[in-house]
Amino acid sequence: MADLDLDIDQPDDNIHDVIKAAEVAQKRKISNQIPHLIDNKRKHLEKALSAAQRDKLLLNEAKEDSTFRKNLAEATRQSTESFAITLKDVSTSIMNVGNGISRSMEMMSQAIMAQ
Repeated sequence: MADLDLDIDQPDDNIHDVIKAAEVAQKRKISNQIPHLIDNKRKHLEKALSAAQRDKLLLNEAKEDSTFRKNLAEATRQSTESFAITLKDVSTSIMNVGNGISRSMEMMSQAIMAQ
């Protein structure tokens, strides 16, 4: 609003136009002040670095990200394998319990028929 000089002698219509223009400029200024999210890992690149230094840092960070993704994929694979083995063991246990119950009922029926 400081950029706009208002003359006292201006007609009322012009004053309203100037006020509207000032409000629009103020809104634009506010919208331009919205903070931009910056990746904290790359925040140090805001400093004045040479292109080679920036490239080196970016390559190192890309390597770190790649290593992290590989480790995460390996951990996920191991977790999946472990879950599959556990599920197989649970299934086997349930089958054994079912077979035990079946065998017990068979023995009871034979005992009842023998009496």
